[in-house]
Amino acid sequence: MSMKIECEECKAILTDAINVCHICGGKLKVIKLKFNDSVGIYDGFRLKKKQGTGKRKVRLDSFSGYERSNDGNLVYKERIIDQDENRYYEKVVDGEGNVIRECDEKLTEHKGRGSAKNKQ
Repeated sequence: MSMKIECEECKAILTDAINVCHICGGKLKVIKLKFNDSVGIYDGFRLKKKQGTGKRKVRLDSFSGYERSNDGNLVYKERIIDQDENRYYEKVVDGEGNVIRECDEKLTEHKGRGSAKNKQ
């Protein structure tokens, strides 16, 4: 990775981003980063609908996006936990498009996985 710092006003090359520009006295800087390796950016989106306050008041919890699986591989996951519609939906897809897990059932019947596991 390489980094270049320029004064935004006069475009002078600066040695650090802390001080004012030694040419024009400007305070705004542009920092340009150049990556030599490829970088993957993956995101996710979570939506929670609550009734009142507190953890147990979540009525809808929805997630869609990328995350790491237990074995460290990147997977795409969609999950909906809907108290009002009594629905649990989850679909996990690996990087090659293969479905690892797909579950669509009543939330009251969803037992034995994740936080629904019986506590010992």
